[in-house]
Amino acid sequence: MKSSFSSKVSPLTENFLARLDQTPIKTSRYLWHITYDFHERNLSIAAHGLICPNKYAVFAHSNLYKFEYTYPYFMDIWDIFFDGNYPMKGYEFSMYSFWRIDTHLANVTWFQDPNMAEDAIGFSKPTYYVCTNNDIPNKALKLFKFDLSRYSSQRPFITRGDGVASVRPYRNDFDSLVPDRSINDYIDWRVKNIQSL
Repeated sequence: MKSSFSSKVSPLTENFLARLDQTPIKTSRYLWHITYDFHERNLSIAAHGLICPNKYAVFAHSNLYKFEYTYPYFMDIWDIFFDGNYPMKGYEFSMYSFWRIDTHLANVTWFQDPNMAEDAIGFSKPTYYVCTNNDIPNKALKLFKFDLSRYSSQRPFITRGDGVASVRPYRNDFDSLVPDRSINDYIDWRVKNIQSL
């Protein structure tokens, strides 16, 4: 017997495809899909990609520069603000996994997220929030994690190679992220070995 709670449809999912404007939009090359940081979920995404639920979408952020405008953080901030258990500003971002989507490799069509058309007004632009009704293959994904020291210092990045040093400025909050080598190596292994069979 189903409970009445489980039979209710969320206003975010209700009639989603009918509310979706089918006009494709141009996005930045790299988009960010953000989830809560659970190792099992990260492994599943690494193995299978981002799977689009039936009659719904895969969501991402385009052209965003501040973590404070990302989903789900802009919803979580109220709980974090009142909880106050984080020892230092920025630490709360370590509870998320940041999946970078390479749109060239994903090769799917992106649309503006209809759920954010009105909710984003007042603090960011609705065009920052995009979605697709296709799966995102794992070959188009890289996992990044939050690095508090990089976020706090916001110093330029110095890279050295072949006798040359280059300096790149810290442009936005996403520059504080570092690749998760073990998960990204697993993705590379799966793409080369499993999917080629």
